[in-house]
Amino acid sequence: MKSARDNSKVAIIGAGVIGLTSAVCLLEAGWRVTILARERTPNTTSDVAPALWMPFRAFPVDRVLAWARASHAEFSRLAQTPETGVVMVPLFQYFDQPAPPPWWCDGFIPFTTLERAELGKRFQAGYKIEIPLIDSSVYMPYLLDRFAKLGGEIQEATLRSLADVPEEFSLIVNCSGVGARELVRDEKVFPIRGEAVWVRKPDGIGTAIVEVADGPAPTYVVPRRDHVLLGSVVQENDWSREPRADIAADVIQRCAAIQPLLKDFNLLAHKVGLRPGRAEVRLELEQPTNGRAVIHNYGHGGSGFTTSWACADEVVQLARS
Repeated sequence: MKSARDNSKVAIIGAGVIGLTSAVCLLEAGWRVTILARERTPNTTSDVAPALWMPFRAFPVDRVLAWARASHAEFSRLAQTPETGVVMVPLFQYFDQPAPPPWWCDGFIPFTTLERAELGKRFQAGYKIEIPLIDSSVYMPYLLDRFAKLGGEIQEATLRSLADVPEEFSLIVNCSGVGARELVRDEKVFPIRGEAVWVRKPDGIGTAIVEVADGPAPTYVVPRRDHVLLGSVVQENDWSREPRADIAADVIQRCAAIQPLLKDFNLLAHKVGLRPGRAEVRLELEQPTNGRAVIHNYGHGGSGFTTSWACADEVVQLARS
């Protein structure tokens, strides 16, 4: 016997990691899915992200940690398949001031406290933690290909409101990120502007991520398959998508201070992304008012990749309801 979902068409708004992952999970659960998006990889905010598994600027903490834990299990599984772009790597996290282990370890992620000799003269605390690293330049095309092989369709669309979604879709999943501020008039959404710099991967840099976690914005060096991503910038309520040369110079200087191999860098790219900030992630079912329901799944701050699989699973549960 066919279920109701066999004839249900779902429109997902947004083709970032939240939208793509939700689409894959819905397809695997039996729905017919079309993504409506103005941008797709490699031009989404997700493509600019460092894509570490690490909760960052997303709330409430208890829900985010639960989603992060569940997504960690899926990323650990994906790390067994090279074409996904997911690998397990050591993160060396340093602090200029004494600091406890990251809150998101919370008895779940094992860590090693760095010894005084390993900290050097500058740092007062440090930890070594193994985490999933998601190379978005590989992972986003992998997700898009997985979506297509499952029968998903993607259409270019610029939507002014949910009313612009064609009537053929009986369910809408709103994964519009920072665009939700205009799309559904959610004034709680705000941009957390980030800039990242890509440089050619120097010989001898290894696979470990190095991060200085305190200060106005974390400084991180993220070696990937064929390049190194440098960051970061955290600027709330700044909507500019134009890269700024002075910011790139500052990022490179900070990163070279913690990784000397980057002093003679070869610049490949400099990009801007607007993380979708919100006091709380909005993941909920809005009861239908015009004959179709809407599931909202946005506001993940800097934790889109980190929470993506668990949030997508929750979307499927809400769709079933």
